Formats: sequence, C-alpha cells, structure tokens
Amino acid sequence: MVLHFAQPSNLIGRILGSPVPVAIGLISYSLYLVHQPIFALYRYARIAEPSRFEMVALIALSFVLASISWKLVEQPFRRVRYRSRTVFASAACGSLVLISFGVVAHLNAGFPSWTLARLSPQQAVVYRNLLEERGRIDKVADRNKFAECVFRTGELNETFRRQFADCSKEHGAATIIVGDSHAGNLFDAIAPLSGRPFFIGINKGFCRAVESNPQCFYDELLDFVATNAASIDKIIYMQAGFYLLDAPDGAIGSRDMFQRYTDRQFPVSQSRIDQTLAYLGKLANHANVVWLGPWIDPHVTHNQLVANGCNGATDLPNSFVIPSYMHLDQTVNALARKRQLSYLSTINALNFNARHDLVDCQNVYFIDADHWSVAGEQRFGPKVLEALNRTM
Repeated sequence: MVLHFAQPSNLIGRILGSPVPVAIGLISYSLYLVHQPIFALYRYARIAEPSRFEMVALIALSFVLASISWKLVEQPFRRVRYRSRTVFASAACGSLVLISFGVVAHLNAGFPSWTLARLSPQQAVVYRNLLEERGRIDKVADRNKFAECVFRTGELNETFRRQFADCSKEHGAATIIVGDSHAGNLFDAIAPLSGRPFFIGINKGFCRAVESNPQCFYDELLDFVATNAASIDKIIYMQAGFYLLDAPDGAIGSRDMFQRYTDRQFPVSQSRIDQTLAYLGKLANHANVVWLGPWIDPHVTHNQLVANGCNGATDLPNSFVIPSYMHLDQTVNALARKRQLSYLSTINALNFNARHDLVDCQNVYFIDADHWSVAGEQRFGPKVLEALNRTM
C-alpha cells in the first residue's frame, strides 16, 4: 500500500524519495547482514547487558559498516559477472568453513575457557557453576522415575494406566502433581524427599489448565480422575506464574516482558485465574485438590548473574517482579477461597530473597529465567514439602 499510494506528488512520496530514506534503502541489505554479528559479538564480549547509550552506538556502527559494505562489497559484486560454477564452489567452500567452525565450537561447548579468561575470580565461579548445572540438567533431562511407583509422565497412555493400576494395588492412593514444566521442577524437588511410595507427576512444558493445546492432557485427565477417584489421595496443581500476569500491552504474560518493561507493575489476569479455578473445581468433584501457587521467578539472565559475581549483591533486574508476584499470589488465594478450593502459597513457604536465593559461591539456584536448577531443587524442595505436609 505504501508503494501504491506514495507518489511523487504527495507528502509520503516526497519524504520516502528524499536522500536519507533512499540512502537507507540502498544499504538496507548490507545493514541486515552486518548488524547481527555486531550485536551478538558485543553481547558475548561484554557479559553485562548493553546500556541504552551502547545500543545507540552499536546501531550507529552498524550503519557505518553497512555503508562500507555496500560501497566496497555489494556494489563491486553487482557489476561483475561470475560463472555459476565459481559462485557455487565459493559458496560451498565458505559454508564448509563455517560448518566446521560450528562443529568444533559445539564439541568444545562454545570454548568456555575463552570466556573464563575474561572474568574476575568471582564471576568465573558463577560461570563454572552455570556450566556445571547445565551439565547436571542435561543428565537428568530424560529421567522420569525415582522408584517403580514414583515417576512422572506427560502422557496418559495405556502404559501409564497399567502402571497406575499396579501401583494402586500395591500402595493404595496416589499423590499427583499436575501442571507445566514448573510442576516437573517441583516433582523432581520433592518426590525423592516425600517418603510416599506412590507419587506421580503429570506434566508437560507449556501445558497449563487453561491451554487448548491438543498436545496437553487436561481433558483426558478429567476422565482419568473421575474413573480412578478411589485411587487418588491428593492432586497438587502447579504452573508458572508469569502466564497469569498480563503484559502492559495487554498480551498474555511471557518471560521476555520482564526485560522489556521495567517501569511498571504487571496486572493480574483474573480471567485466566478464573478459568484455572473452574478446571480445578471439576477435578475437586472427584479428588482432594490444592493449587500450589507459583514461586517468584527472578527473570535474571545468565549474563546478569555472571556480571554480578558470586560475592556481589544480585538484585532482580526488574523491581516490579516481586510486587507483581505477591499481588498475583494474594489474588489467586482470595479467588480460590471464594470457590472453596484449597490454595497454598509457595511464596510464603520459600520467603524468597534475591540476594541469597539466586547464586552464591557454591551454586546457582536458577538455571534460567524461571526454573530451578538441580541445586535449586535441593534448596527449595524441602521448604515446599514442609508446607505441603501440613496440608496432607
């Protein structure tokens, strides 16, 4: 529509036809090519997130290099004709070099020694701990069983149903943790400590009670619970808290909004809370259900953790994270009580303190913006289990 209506006779046409927009258009492809390595390499070199001034400087540098690239690379290539065989051979060789470098970098885990050489001793401790936690997470990523009847799954298939029936005959009623990846995090943290012989996790990433995702299990779970109510002692529901908040632009809450919006509190989505409570109410017709509230997700990047070091005062990058989660916790609790559903505050159980519960010189306790590391599961799991035991 811009191309159709922007004519030399009207204002938009004259603006777009002026020297600056035309110049930007000429270098736009070179600008597209050069900006990515500039921003990526600067972030890699700096550890801490670039400031606004640095971002403006990087944009200016991108324009300068794009202009040079357009003049010295793009234009000469446009004027010279090459045989197809030469072009394809050169492209193949260049691709082979880049692929080989990528393979070597992957096999060497991204050359961590290069990064460690640039860090202070306190920063290096955090970086090593992150690498160690990542290795531990990778090793247990496929683990879904602590004992024959202490396991988790994302599928209510025939294999699961047979195993559930067998365990029920042997151990009686089950305790079940249901939810998204946070529910899996919780299960791994408390299942080995619970002492319960029949403890099940039913979870899958991005699967929350209000999801319409056909890959999730919630419709099937209602039928399963209704059929097996006598074999279920308690259902514990857990999900990520940010999904129950709204972004300032009205979008559904997401991880990146805590980095994009740092000047305001995030409103609670009462509609998604009501939908979740309505679903849990259906489960509660057949079993004892408790909504275990979300923990406070710090939304701190690895770069920010490393930049602060293990002895530094690690604060949350967004001062509205804790108030937003506290308001969410109070809102869900009040709405659950109106529906006569049980709610337990994880926030109260953990008493999260960013200066102590993110990182120290022995461990990092969050492996990403919102998930506990293995060390975090060991740190937070006993506190949550103690609070749960008072309800079980």
